[in-house]
Amino acid sequence: MHLINPLVAGIRGAEIGSVELLERGTSTHAVYYKDFAATQQYSAQPIALDSFGSVTLYVDKLVDVLVHDSNGVLVRQFVAGDYAAAVEVISQSFTGTDYRDGTIGASKPTNLATVLDRLKASTGTTDWNVLVAGIPTTLQAAVAGVAGLYYNVKSYGAIGSGIADDGSAIAAAVTAAAIAGGTVFFPPGVYRTTTKIVIPVNVCILGTGGTSCKLAIDSLVAGACIEFTGSDNGMRTVRGMWFGSINTFFSSQLLFISGAGARVVFEDCLVGNDSTSVGIQVWTSMSSIDSLCNFVRCSFYQGGSSTIILQTGLPCGRLTLRDCDFKSTLVGASSSTQLNVIDGVLVDGCRFDASSLTGGVLYYITYGQPNGFGGCVFTNNRFKAGPAVVGAFRNPTANPTFGCWESGNSFGDLLSGNMEGYSDASDGYAPLGQFDTAGLRSRASREQRSYGINDPGGATTVNAKDYAFVSILRTVAGVQSINANKGAMGDRLVVLIVNSTGSPVAPTFGTNFAPRAGLATIPNISRGIYPFMWVPVGGGAGNWMQCATEVIA
Repeated sequence: MHLINPLVAGIRGAEIGSVELLERGTSTHAVYYKDFAATQQYSAQPIALDSFGSVTLYVDKLVDVLVHDSNGVLVRQFVAGDYAAAVEVISQSFTGTDYRDGTIGASKPTNLATVLDRLKASTGTTDWNVLVAGIPTTLQAAVAGVAGLYYNVKSYGAIGSGIADDGSAIAAAVTAAAIAGGTVFFPPGVYRTTTKIVIPVNVCILGTGGTSCKLAIDSLVAGACIEFTGSDNGMRTVRGMWFGSINTFFSSQLLFISGAGARVVFEDCLVGNDSTSVGIQVWTSMSSIDSLCNFVRCSFYQGGSSTIILQTGLPCGRLTLRDCDFKSTLVGASSSTQLNVIDGVLVDGCRFDASSLTGGVLYYITYGQPNGFGGCVFTNNRFKAGPAVVGAFRNPTANPTFGCWESGNSFGDLLSGNMEGYSDASDGYAPLGQFDTAGLRSRASREQRSYGINDPGGATTVNAKDYAFVSILRTVAGVQSINANKGAMGDRLVVLIVNSTGSPVAPTFGTNFAPRAGLATIPNISRGIYPFMWVPVGGGAGNWMQCATEVIA
């Protein structure tokens, strides 16, 4: 409310005259008030002036003031009212400047124009709109647009305290998102549920990453923490979530991908990593060859003695694991493989660590019979040795007719020591003609591995399944038989014999070797190089056949 001060002081020459108030820039009479509280609104004009040419009037807008003398002659004209730069604002919400000492801070004087300019700078446009994709949009429309994309579980009643049962609230958010498709958002918190959360098609999940946002199952009978059902035309995404359990030892799977044609991508998620998640962490049971489950930059912590990822279903859908960590945190014995897969699996750039186990017989990856994709691919992974670790890869079938594509993997390290790459159930593969009908077999990591043996003074067996190059230092004279375990069709093996016995050595190759007749003798302080290739000849049988003439140097 603005007091028209010149009229209160009086206008000389307008004694017993009158005044008109017009809305700024128009000929329309403006309304006015006779007190600051605006207890009554007036509109009658012209308004009489007293013998001093004065009157007390208030207005709530800019007005043109026309002052007339007693004869109706215009003696003065001016504009009255407040404008933004003249309206002082003192608020803890805005920064201003103290008139007395120049200090700047909240609750210091500023003006309305500055406040409004800051609003424009914040929203990016004028008239209380906000810029959305470069287009001025009302706040109502902007918020409504976001609300249609993200369904905040707390808006549906979830608490996130780790105490309340948030299951029904989360289910309500999922149901709302499923109507037209959308993303269910989990703010930071621990969301305890006593029932399985089912995610249908067209619904994505978004958390806040790390350990800030956990969906925790608290049940003995729920069957899963979260299940993905249905067949997708596109992809469902799950980002920045932690899936685990709370209070109750949960021995079922945390994540269950059951839709026959489900296509789900998990990015930057954490699975397990608590003391109560002791069951399978991920179970994929997709029975369509078009289905797909991807895990990218995810971490899995195996707190119990169960498998981390189990793949079932015929035919299997695709399963891809990239840049993930698989770690056993159990201190004790376990013989459960970390990955138990069948077909259509790609594992690339992942790290496997079961060094905490103190007992058991553990294989990191067990793979089975291809049924649609021709096998599994394992590339550029790192496997850590440990007391319970027997090998990285295991095919549980006796004399299998299939293999995997494997390349660039590292078995063991300087801290944990060395370990075997291949620990198949049987030493040997199917007979020639029945082997690798899908044409998938590569153990390229083996091709890059080598090791040396110091002369044991008697027969020695080389590990040809894990190493393509073996160096034997002979320091004891006499006959020494060199034996080997079996290989897979096409595997190559080079045996280097260094003679430091003080006399010539005639090499003798025994079990599973088929050298050419009449091998050359190795002179003292010389080396013999013998190249072989594995050729299967019958069920589980075969030979390391010498594939080139030895080199003596």
